[in-house]
Amino acid sequence: MENKVIINEKSFQRIEKKPKELGTVYHRSIWKDIASEIKANPVAIFAVIFLTVIIIAALLAPLSPYDPNKLDLANKFAGASLEHLFRDFSASPAAIYDFPLPTSEEKAKEQVRIWAESGFFYSVCLRGESRVIGYLCFPGEQERDFGYLFHRQWHGKGYAQEAARAMMQELHEKDGICRFTAELALENEASRKLAERLGFVQVGSSERIFHKEQGRVMRCGIFALELPK
Repeated sequence: MENKVIINEKSFQRIEKKPKELGTVYHRSIWKDIASEIKANPVAIFAVIFLTVIIIAALLAPLSPYDPNKLDLANKFAGASLEHLFRDFSASPAAIYDFPLPTSEEKAKEQVRIWAESGFFYSVCLRGESRVIGYLCFPGEQERDFGYLFHRQWHGKGYAQEAARAMMQELHEKDGICRFTAELALENEASRKLAERLGFVQVGSSERIFHKEQGRVMRCGIFALELPK
């Protein structure tokens, strides 16, 4: 059976009855003894510093957003199933920040076929797995426009940032692409922060109506990233 700590009114009453002065002296005494022991033993100082570093490293390790060797990037859109991505996006709050995607199997396959033929779209999979968790797109010639979509199951893990950075680096080194742009709704905080983490800066603004039936005009920012030639 799992042990649980239960705090009730009686517990608080017992705490209130403890003399405040006694508790203060007790805690000061402990810290004074610890400080004296450390001063008297130089080895103890090293041990405390070493243990502190180990503890901090252990606490920060789970916060590492991703494994840089965990993703596969491939321009293999032909035959890839993206219907699950399209449906997830259409049901998400972020759907208002972009043009609608097809959710039926037939229309989704047709969209994937068109994107595959363009050569500008890249599927993203976890290494060793075949299921697509997201995709990147970089349409254009000498200047590429950055776009992306990841299933919500994989949000917050750093995969979009890792994949985008790796793909832009490859386009820069192999194709000599030095300028990337991105147009996104300024209300879309997640995409805006991703662009900024990648090094994009806002250079202009525009207005878009992503969903004609709603007629809502969305204010967008035009962002750019310049890489050395």
